[in-house]
Amino acid sequence: MLFRSNTPTVEFPYLQRVYRLLGAPDRVRNVHFADGDHGYQYQKRAPVYAFFTEVFGLATDGLFDTASGRWDETRNRIVPAAELRVFDAAHPVPDHALPPGSAVPF
Repeated sequence: MLFRSNTPTVEFPYLQRVYRLLGAPDRVRNVHFADGDHGYQYQKRAPVYAFFTEVFGLATDGLFDTASGRWDETRNRIVPAAELRVFDAAHPVPDHALPPGSAVPF
């Protein structure tokens, strides 16, 4: 999923052609929220859950409530940012790395 306003009309059709050439046209999807902010809100997570479930053949027993049409996220744990960091006092950022917040040079 890309987060650009022209994804439905430019990037996604291109990706569809690429996936078709690779023999996997059913392996690419696009869900576009034109008026939504970038983020991880439920409305954006739910299509990803459905996609991963389908593509990877995952079981949804006890995870998807067909009556409400919602995914059960009660067993999910929000991981503190500190646990997600690669670099810390024991593993410092390499000298050749861009400083955090730097623009990517390309």
